[in-house]
Amino acid sequence: MKKNSGLCENQIFFFTQKINNLKLHFKKNKKDIHSKIGLLKIINNRKKILSYLKKININRYLLIIKKLNLRK
Repeated sequence: MKKNSGLCENQIFFFTQKINNLKLHFKKNKKDIHSKIGLLKIINNRKKILSYLKKININRYLLIIKKLNLRK
């Protein structure tokens, strides 16, 4: 089975995984400024893709939000 990393949902999922891994990293390394800059870039990319998905297809947007538990 091929992975389609071009889909918005897959990109959001991969960005969310990276963000969660960096959160664990920051628990050990609180002064790692370079990784914090990378984290902000990943968060902004995910935010852009989420807003694009919301404009294109609101149902897919709501599904991915619910599936990944991003909004509370």
